[in-house]
Amino acid sequence: MNRQLSPRSWCLVVIILIIVISANSAVANTPTRATNSTVAGTRDRAVSTPSSRHVSQSTKGITNMSPDRAELSLFRDLFDRYDKRIRPALRKEENITVTLGITVFQLIDLDERNEIMKLSIWVRQRWNNPFLRWNSTHYDGITDINVNPAQVWKPDLALYNNADQSSDGSLERFQQQIKVSSDGTNLWLAPIILLSSCKIYVKFFPFDEQHCELKFGSWTYDGFHLDLVKEAAEADLKKFAKNGEWELIGVPCERNLLKYICCDAPYPDVTYTVKIRRRTLFFFFNMIIPCLVIVGLTILSFYLPPDSGERLSLVITNLLAMTVFMLLVAEIIPPTSDAVSIISTFYSCCLFEVGVALIGTCVVLKYHFNNPAIHKMPDWLRFIVLRCLGKIFHKKLRNDENLLEMSGSFERRRLSTLRTDNGYIDTITARRFSGSISGKWPPDSRSRGMTDERDPNGEPFLDPGPSQLELDGKNSLTKAITQKQGTIANALEKLVEAKETEDEEGKQREEWMMAASIMDSLFMWIFFFTLVGSLTALFFQLPKYD
Repeated sequence: MNRQLSPRSWCLVVIILIIVISANSAVANTPTRATNSTVAGTRDRAVSTPSSRHVSQSTKGITNMSPDRAELSLFRDLFDRYDKRIRPALRKEENITVTLGITVFQLIDLDERNEIMKLSIWVRQRWNNPFLRWNSTHYDGITDINVNPAQVWKPDLALYNNADQSSDGSLERFQQQIKVSSDGTNLWLAPIILLSSCKIYVKFFPFDEQHCELKFGSWTYDGFHLDLVKEAAEADLKKFAKNGEWELIGVPCERNLLKYICCDAPYPDVTYTVKIRRRTLFFFFNMIIPCLVIVGLTILSFYLPPDSGERLSLVITNLLAMTVFMLLVAEIIPPTSDAVSIISTFYSCCLFEVGVALIGTCVVLKYHFNNPAIHKMPDWLRFIVLRCLGKIFHKKLRNDENLLEMSGSFERRRLSTLRTDNGYIDTITARRFSGSISGKWPPDSRSRGMTDERDPNGEPFLDPGPSQLELDGKNSLTKAITQKQGTIANALEKLVEAKETEDEEGKQREEWMMAASIMDSLFMWIFFFTLVGSLTALFFQLPKYD
């Protein structure tokens, strides 16, 4: 039998349902309010009583809560009354110990000219905050949570030797969350790329080893309020990515306690020393070997004959090439006057040696093309170069001095037979006609009227001499012949003098050319021994690494 409910019955049913729902809601909210009041009371007691370091275990029924609601409740209980501006110490004389450690991930760059090192590291900071502790059993076994760094207190650590213009070097700017454990331990892990100043020592470049420091410390807290300690004796290098230019030797760590002019209290810092060694293969093949090749080509210039016009241009080209290499080195190393790099010394020596080759080439060309008619070789130069240095290098002139002297004396004897006070006459002709002029005949004129017959008195019989007409004709002929012979003798004397002058100039020219050859050998050996000596001296100056 179907019966419909009256309106009064419907109202009664609705009222009953509302009562039941309200009762269930009240039962569900009762543990949360109890937990809030319990945690708040525990925090108050922890602040007032230092020995109370854990949340009270009076909370009941919280273990049946879901994990999400438990974590939400834990955050609410921890940060309702928490103030991040307060130093996490229960007493003001307490010291907060912050442990710092790093992992070196990559050496990005080392700008030697600006003395800046760019390094990628992973930073680890660890400290204890007694205001952020809880009993994990009361929050569904939650032992640690991740907290936004803007919600908690953080140590104001900074990189003292920061070189980044866009940052102050503070380690508080990390955006990574802080891991908070139930015992109050705060662990902050964050990657960062640092730009730090690094003093570059260029003495052994490119065979150098650099030590760059990373100095971390608190900027405002002194050693009585914040104690900074190192995590290990050196940085972690297990994740380091190898660099093509530098080899990482090690990153030792050292804790320092220093006083500054601003304050009486000491300030602790943790300093990591990044020890790196340059890989020299790139510089050896791109800067050292080409320079040695250029210097080697300069040696070949001494084997070119001085008559070749390319000798001087070859040496000048090598000199310009050395200058270009020196400019490349100057762009790499910092402009410091503390020390001169070994490669700069090497280039300077090579440049000096090429300059010596250029000077030697100029001297050789000067001697080789010298005009003896303008510049005669001084006696001291002839003695030093031709005699002394010539014996050393086994170079000497041909032995034709006696030949020249014999030729000159022979010509002079021929001319002396033709020379008289009035000009040049043939001695035979003079003897032939001198007797007729003086009334006496020469001894060899027997065929011309002089006989061996003698008179009773012992005087030889003389044939009748020539007539006066014949004598006059012979005198005129003698004068004509004498004039012709004088002209011929003058011409011969000029030819002989020209020949002697030419021979003398040729001899002096040969002396200058021989001097050029000797000086060429001298400069070549000077160049060679200077090069070997400088390279040997530089080799023994190279650092010896383990």
